[in-house]
Amino acid sequence: MVSNAHSGRSHRRILAEHGLDRAFGVQVYSDEVGIRKPNPRIIELAATALGVTADRCWYVGDTLDRDVVAGRRAEVAAVVVTRSHHTDAPPFGVAAEPDAVFDTPEGLADALEAAGPARSPVRTSIPAAKPARAALLIDHGGVISHSQPDPDAMGEFAAEVARRLTGAGEQVAPAQALELIEKGRERHHLRKQQRHRAHVETGAPLAEVQPVDFWRDLVGAELPERQRAILTAEAFDLMHLLGRAKSRRILRTGVRELLETCRDAGLAVVVVSNTINGRAVRAQCAEHDLDGLIGAYVCSDEAGVRKPDPTIVREALRVAAADPARTWFYGDKPENDAEAARACGITHRVIVRGGSTPDETVDRALTSGLVTTAVPDAGQLAALIAAEHRTDADA
Repeated sequence: MVSNAHSGRSHRRILAEHGLDRAFGVQVYSDEVGIRKPNPRIIELAATALGVTADRCWYVGDTLDRDVVAGRRAEVAAVVVTRSHHTDAPPFGVAAEPDAVFDTPEGLADALEAAGPARSPVRTSIPAAKPARAALLIDHGGVISHSQPDPDAMGEFAAEVARRLTGAGEQVAPAQALELIEKGRERHHLRKQQRHRAHVETGAPLAEVQPVDFWRDLVGAELPERQRAILTAEAFDLMHLLGRAKSRRILRTGVRELLETCRDAGLAVVVVSNTINGRAVRAQCAEHDLDGLIGAYVCSDEAGVRKPDPTIVREALRVAAADPARTWFYGDKPENDAEAARACGITHRVIVRGGSTPDETVDRALTSGLVTTAVPDAGQLAALIAAEHRTDADA
């Protein structure tokens, strides 16, 4: 079982209620391992846990943009789709194709038996792959939404961390937990700066901090072994809670108009975000009622690298089956967003003003050609995309 899930615990309970839990050799859920499809590592992890390699496995899913793409990238022996409302209407063009499509899982057992150890299923009719298309790759923090510190939420979160750390004669107060968290975030900030310099100077991959490293080594650096073990075991859940608690998100002007314009123009929309927790980013977009307008998310904690490392942007282009020459990248930091986009050959590199980047820095990036356009809000970008779409249609 390999699933993108908000709560692996709930999925495990449902399987157990139906008496199916022992039918699976291993259950791998994205919220528990910090990897989401279409990242192939989640399939490779499941194969390793079963004692085989991915090329000895069939992968069965229901989405083209997540399941089929992940299966192909993991190089499994066969990718099979059982049809659902997701199957024939992916949020954007997908070049990867399944080996077979079944209306229900009912025929899958027969196909497995007929295939034997050395055969793959017979390819059946599926929608034709769409050509590379235009896309909007959009940053989250500072672009989709502004953030404001939320001391009350952080206080509640610190109290929860204190509760988890308290025990065996070791009492931890919420104020102590908050101090530990803030020290960890400071260490994380310094580490980000060091890794960024190394990336710029040497081209080394710009790795994102992983939850266990953050909580065990940065937050828990000075704690005793028992408490560090708690932070290790709870790291993924704590990172999600921190991502939700550290700030309140306020939707920026024109964002809904921009995403609706992309939908009407047929542009794929992929969020490309440097973040400690992609799950929190998706939840925040859902709370703004934007999730139906966003096709996919490529988040640094799940991809393993941060912008300006272009790897994360290449991933987004692959997910969207997008043509860089027809793609727009919309961010707020020229040194992160525009640099990564330029390295991937993206033509339209747009920066929004009024965020954390001073106007003079944006102006220098425009003069140098790093940034191609600067806009005051997403509404102006929507107008630019709509105008280009009308020009393409007329041509």
